[in-house]
Amino acid sequence: MCDDISNWTSIILSPLPTCSDYKDCTSCLSQTVKLNCSWCEIASLCSTGADGNYRVWLQMACARLAVKEACPSSTILIQTSSSQASALSTFQPVIMVTSQPPTAVSIVPISETQFSVIWIGSICTFLVLVVVCLQVQRRKRLKTRLAREKEKTAMLTQWIKRITIETQASTQDDGLMMPLVRIEKHKTEIRTDRSDMPLPEYELPLDKSWEFPRHCLTLGQTLGEGFFGKVVRAEAKGIVEPDTVTIVAVKMIKEDNSDADMIDLVSEMEVMKLIGRHVNIINLLGVCTQDGPLHVIVEYAPHNNLRDFLRKHRPSPEYTNERRKSSDDLVDLVLTDQHFLSFAHQVATGMDYLHSKKCIHRDLAARNVLVGEQFVIKIADFGLARDVHTQDYYRKRSDGKVPIKWLAPECLFDNLYTYQSDVWSYGVLLWEIMSLGEAPYPCVSNVETFIQLGHRMSKPDNCSEQVYEIMRQCWHCESASRPQFSELIVRLDILLKQKY
Repeated sequence: MCDDISNWTSIILSPLPTCSDYKDCTSCLSQTVKLNCSWCEIASLCSTGADGNYRVWLQMACARLAVKEACPSSTILIQTSSSQASALSTFQPVIMVTSQPPTAVSIVPISETQFSVIWIGSICTFLVLVVVCLQVQRRKRLKTRLAREKEKTAMLTQWIKRITIETQASTQDDGLMMPLVRIEKHKTEIRTDRSDMPLPEYELPLDKSWEFPRHCLTLGQTLGEGFFGKVVRAEAKGIVEPDTVTIVAVKMIKEDNSDADMIDLVSEMEVMKLIGRHVNIINLLGVCTQDGPLHVIVEYAPHNNLRDFLRKHRPSPEYTNERRKSSDDLVDLVLTDQHFLSFAHQVATGMDYLHSKKCIHRDLAARNVLVGEQFVIKIADFGLARDVHTQDYYRKRSDGKVPIKWLAPECLFDNLYTYQSDVWSYGVLLWEIMSLGEAPYPCVSNVETFIQLGHRMSKPDNCSEQVYEIMRQCWHCESASRPQFSELIVRLDILLKQKY
């Protein structure tokens, strides 16, 4: 009988004890040869303390479990003999061992030191991963902070003059709702990394209905320059018709301007918005108020102002020689009374429209009237303009310069501007037309005293008595006795028909 394998303390791949009676030990010996049987360690699990020869232990499932799962690399093979298959209904395995015994393999248990090393290594690996993750997060936060710092360094805090525009009622009865323009200083942040964008001095409100893209405006030569601002010729793409370039005039203030000059230009811009369009006034086309200096875009008059136009076409011999050196197509134009009356009629028509809009010009003169295509007369600078070309047109006062030679007595002595004071100025402009651009009050040193004493300018040469009579009525000392522009239009229309 075989030893009870359940009593073995440990089973390794070494030969088992030799059976004492091998003939009865058919489970581990062949029918004819005595062999040393080697079993796996798990074979003890299949034994219930009985002899290994019992069939309950030799069943196919238990034997296969002991050999295949516990000793897959051993040299023990499981076979089922065909001759024994009929005798053993339970498919009793026959265990064949090769001639060479299997090499013994020992299972060495893990010591506490090795376990500690593995545990410490795992902890160190985990800590390394944590440190790496923290470093990645730190780098991300540092990168974000550097980006914010760079953004801050690209911003410059400076004082900006903010312009506010409020609509208010005019001081005149039934007057135009004049804009109230204010300038207030405040701090703002401006990007310094945009070298192509100049730092603006003023900040204006955006009016989308009039704002024109600055990049579509190409500035050209200077047309005129005064004490406070200048006008340049420019090309504007798409300002009148899409994808069409239009020649325009752009008004702007000079670099050494004052806040008062800026207020005047903004006021003129706002007045032009309120006035609307008319054939005999310079119409507003658009404005550039954002990301740069203020540009007021208006219609372009190719023949410049009326005063210079009249002087250019004087019939005097010395001026004719000078004219013929010019490339202007109109150098040989000879002005007649019909031209003069037409100019006067158009100015009266434009002023009548302005008065219908409750607008007082305050500076009506030939220099502020432009000559467009086909000799169409257009009144300009009707929005509290102070842009002039000759200093003696204005006298320095606490509220700025005033054109003393064109002002009515109530303007000179009482600083009062009315619709009828524009009529007085119109009489002076009419005198300029008939004298072909002469300066008013020639040889008069003190205009205020001259007017206060009741004196008036004499009739220009080649001026009819009817036209001079209109001048005299415009210069009446009592403003209420001066004619309205609607009346002047009728009278000039009659004179025009007589000439034609």
